[in-house]
Amino acid sequence: FLTHEPKEKEGFLNICGHIHPGICLQGLGRQQLKIACFYKTKRQLVMPAFGNFTGKYILELENAESIWGIAEHQVIEVKHTN
Repeated sequence: FLTHEPKEKEGFLNICGHIHPGICLQGLGRQQLKIACFYKTKRQLVMPAFGNFTGKYILELENAESIWGIAEHQVIEVKHTN
């Protein structure tokens, strides 16, 4: 089901926005890059902000099933460890 703010409903996948998720990618030499992302858990798919005006809420990744980052004009899967 579709909502603006994240909600949970047993037996449904909630597609939502509002929190404008982002992730921080870190390189071996202290490099950092913060990018917008799609963030999926068992019951939610959170959509990123599609502009620069809103900023990003950098997520803790422990509950994520899947994360797809937006880099330039591509959507790429981001591998992470729980």
